[in-house]
Amino acid sequence: MDLAGFFVPTAGEVGLLEQVTHYTLFATMLAFLAASVFFLTTQNRVVPEHRASMVLHAIICLVAGVSYFFIQDHYRHYLQVIATVGDPAERLNLTREAYVAIGQTRYMDWTVTTPLLLLANVLILRVRTRYVLAPVTVMLLADVLMIFTGYLGENQITDGGTILAGPRLVWGTVSTVFYLIAVYILFTRFRAYQRAAQREEERAFKTMALATVTTWGVYPVGYLLALITDFDLNWVHVAFSVADVVNKIGIGLVAFWAAATVYEQRHPSQDNPLVREQHPDVG
Repeated sequence: MDLAGFFVPTAGEVGLLEQVTHYTLFATMLAFLAASVFFLTTQNRVVPEHRASMVLHAIICLVAGVSYFFIQDHYRHYLQVIATVGDPAERLNLTREAYVAIGQTRYMDWTVTTPLLLLANVLILRVRTRYVLAPVTVMLLADVLMIFTGYLGENQITDGGTILAGPRLVWGTVSTVFYLIAVYILFTRFRAYQRAAQREEERAFKTMALATVTTWGVYPVGYLLALITDFDLNWVHVAFSVADVVNKIGIGLVAFWAAATVYEQRHPSQDNPLVREQHPDVG
């Protein structure tokens, strides 16, 4: 019985970096699925006005987890192919083809999750929708266009696998413009609303917004590195996975910390579910 299709090839067959890359992709998938469960099952630990935000973070992680299921599955099939290829040049070409194919799934993920991440940044300030409907709409639209134009840039490639550098850079520039618009609105239009938020919420907003715009800087770097013909794009897979965990799970945990802290401040310790579970005789 041929079991090659059931198991991931060893590092001796495909290389240590490839093995570590698959490990990272699979672990990232599990982390996202676990985080989605966490954010859904801790609703009673946060104040009511932040429960919708926790649901939003759960949706973000669930979408990312499903996306990474397909990403790691695509990558596993890629490993099974290169395990049979000995020529370094051919392996490099297969790596680039796999990167482009996996990138399709990443962009579909980002089309859903990045607007929700920006919206989560706004929700932590508890701003009423009618006051910010216009800037939020423009910010989310700019974000979607950022992803879509980046997607068009990633697909500037010939049927032979050659990347068209000129069109790729043009679409990348357009995508960057939309990125700057979204960031500008996030930091300028909502700064005034920080004063109405509690200290923990204000600190959470600053941390979440800063983490969002800084970790997103990893993706343009990967976008440009793909132009280097002999660069091993497995490094980009690893970097993207780490960045995804930080700006999705990490930001969600910051929001949870703020919402849980506000809950603890509003309720004496005897009303805190954490205390009741640990000390049922209290209260």
